[in-house]
Parts: sequence; C-alpha cells; structure tokens
Amino acid sequence: MQYSTLTILLIDADPDGAQTLQKLLSPVRDMQFKLAHAQELAKGLRWLGRAPIDLVLLAVPSGDEGTLGTLQQMRRVAPRIPVIVLADFIGFDADMRILQRGAQDVLVRSEMNAPGLVRSMRYALARQAQASPEPATAQTLTAEAGEAVAS
Repeated sequence: MQYSTLTILLIDADPDGAQTLQKLLSPVRDMQFKLAHAQELAKGLRWLGRAPIDLVLLAVPSGDEGTLGTLQQMRRVAPRIPVIVLADFIGFDADMRILQRGAQDVLVRSEMNAPGLVRSMRYALARQAQASPEPATAQTLTAEAGEAVAS
C-alpha cells in the first residue's frame, strides 16, 4: 500500500505536540505528511467523523487504565484506522495491554526518532490493511467514524 501523502491525526494535550512532530518528520523525504492536531480526545473523535484520516497518533502520559479506556473509545469510533500510542512512560507490561486493546504500536516519546516513527507508521498501515477484509477508502472510513461519533 503506497501513500503519496499520509494524513495523520495527532491527539495530544500538548499544544506544541504538532510542531514537535512536524520538526521530527521534516527530514523525511520519501513520504509526505499532512498533520491534524486535536488537543482533546473528544475533538479528535469529531475530527475522525469529518475528514479522511490514514493514521492516528494518540499521545498519552503512560500506559495506565485511563490510556486503555481512551484507546477503546478510539477503536469504537474508528476501528479500521490504525492507532499508534505515543507514551511519555510505559510501565511493565503496559505496552502489551495497549497492543491487546487494538493499538498497532506503542512508542516511548523520549526514544522516538524519524526513521523509527516512519517505520512504525508504515507497518501499522500494512497490518491494518491485512486485518481489514476489504480495502478501506477514505470515504468509507470517514462515514464509519461519523456514524460512531453521532451514536
């Protein structure tokens, strides 16, 4: 699956999160990125209902129960859009619980670099495409997300 431009929704309470991510990805030349930023989960969920998104980066402080609940909400609204969790800290076994709840990957922000993030995004998209019985289009995903947000 090739993407000329990858549309990413970053859900991150940090107002500088999008700028930090843009700076991290700026040296990447083999992939173009369009970045949307929501500082609150509710706004991110609404965004999923309005615009085609290829991938979600969900920033969380840790892999605690609150993170698992947030991830479950995200998966209910957009089950076919891959989610990568970006954590400030991951406790013992928390990463496995996050993956079991539907995230495609878990990355610790302080260890993140551009090649690793791009690889994680490419793999997440490939895994999600294999998991979906039929290819998802941006229109289908947006319609599904809109229905889930409305209900």
